[in-house]
Amino acid sequence: MGYVEQKTKWSARLFQGFARRFKQWAYKIKDDLLEFGIESKMSDIMTNDTTIKKTGQHISPRPAVILFTKYYEEFTEFKKRWYPNGKKEIPSDIKVSPSLIANWHLGDGEYDPTTGRVGLSINSFSKTDVFLAKNKLKHELGIDPKVYPNRRQNNQPRFKFSQTDSKVFLQYIKDWIVPCFAYKWGNIN
Repeated sequence: MGYVEQKTKWSARLFQGFARRFKQWAYKIKDDLLEFGIESKMSDIMTNDTTIKKTGQHISPRPAVILFTKYYEEFTEFKKRWYPNGKKEIPSDIKVSPSLIANWHLGDGEYDPTTGRVGLSINSFSKTDVFLAKNKLKHELGIDPKVYPNRRQNNQPRFKFSQTDSKVFLQYIKDWIVPCFAYKWGNIN
């Protein structure tokens, strides 16, 4: 879970939450942000007791970590770019990079060890964004994801890759493997 929180029209900050078992990933993001001169802090928390409205599923409180930056003017531009009308949209000129794809995979992806296939969640994307993301992956990586309903999430759409394309995908982001997420990579070398 992550979002850009806007304090004023001139400043905003990045806020991201993680299950505590993924704290290594939070530290990696913190270090990456610092390379760009963006300061951030982390706090251990307990999530709230909640129920998912759509499914009625109860989620008990659990340990988590939150990462949040200071307020920066640059994040207001980021928010305008990704949420131009208050709803998330993929910028049409987005550049595909290993870090971008790795972040997507770690946040909304899965690896099925029985089939050797990767899946990516696209349920918050518009049809235009699904088409854009599919074309970017095809053009930049030569892979062609198929759109399937995710039976575990009320048939929300997700990308699914062939075994061959999954290997290309995972090879592309292999430098971003963090031990706490090793299960999302399978056996790539």
